[in-house]
Amino acid sequence: MSAVSDIRTTSGSAPFRLPILPLCAGALAACILLGGNTTTFSASDAVAEALCIPALVAGLGGLAVAMRTAPTPVTLKIALLFCLCAVALPFLQLVPMPPAVWGGLPGRATILDGFRLAKVEPPWLGLSLLPEATRQSLFSLAPGIAVFLLTVQMNWRQRRVGLALVIALAVISAVVGLLQLAQGAGSPLRFYYAANTDIAGFFANHNHLGVLFYLSVLMCGVWGLSLLIEVAFNHARDSRPNTEVAAVTCVLFLAAIILIVGAFLTRSRAVILIAAGAGALVLALTIPFAGPGRYRLPVAIMALALTLGLAIGINLVGFDLAARLQEGL
Repeated sequence: MSAVSDIRTTSGSAPFRLPILPLCAGALAACILLGGNTTTFSASDAVAEALCIPALVAGLGGLAVAMRTAPTPVTLKIALLFCLCAVALPFLQLVPMPPAVWGGLPGRATILDGFRLAKVEPPWLGLSLLPEATRQSLFSLAPGIAVFLLTVQMNWRQRRVGLALVIALAVISAVVGLLQLAQGAGSPLRFYYAANTDIAGFFANHNHLGVLFYLSVLMCGVWGLSLLIEVAFNHARDSRPNTEVAAVTCVLFLAAIILIVGAFLTRSRAVILIAAGAGALVLALTIPFAGPGRYRLPVAIMALALTLGLAIGINLVGFDLAARLQEGL
């Protein structure tokens, strides 16, 4: 159970119920589908941040009510303090200060002299030299904090649904990326740069898509590992195989295979290495718990896909390195 669920358990039933899961799912979908631009002050980022505001308000409200009814766990206090520090860092840079204060900061003497030469009274300014960019950085924290505040109020079933949503969106992004790769430059599925030839999914940069891929691979592995551990403990008491768990495990490892292949197709060396490491870590953790035969199958398929993916990745990196060396010569 989550930290806030523990609070509500000790304090009785919650005063009211919030649609935590739909709000969190909407925020996650908005971030992945609309937040992939790399330019500042983009309309898609603004829309994604605006769609996350209800989730942020609901997360703050639900957490405030829950914390007033019972003591708050120390771990949750530390996490909330970290969020507060993250918000305070850009916010404090926007607080206006008198010229006597900001004029003495490094690099501000020239600006102060400019106001004096123009015979203009120096205004109150903040620490930031680019207040618009700092303000945008402050607003960009809203989606992440909103998802965090809602996640800590979920039970384990709701969190699994959230994980399933992220994995599904990652797989959809991989399918979109494969279509982009097949259609080449000018594909209507390239939402930001039509002239781009890399696999990018719903993002403008293939490296950002790769981050979604290898993080989702770890999510698949952790979820599959928890299922295999559950099977291992239950098998000691009941030798009958659980078909439902086996099916979910196969789906998770199939999704991990698709994501690893997608990570290799990004042709990013960093993404390839991290995705290969994530796949190897998943294998190392799950092999000891793959007891019954039907649970060994997804692990074996994962191992085969990882081996093929590593071969493809090594070839891509090798050809790229050889081409760069030839250009240098």
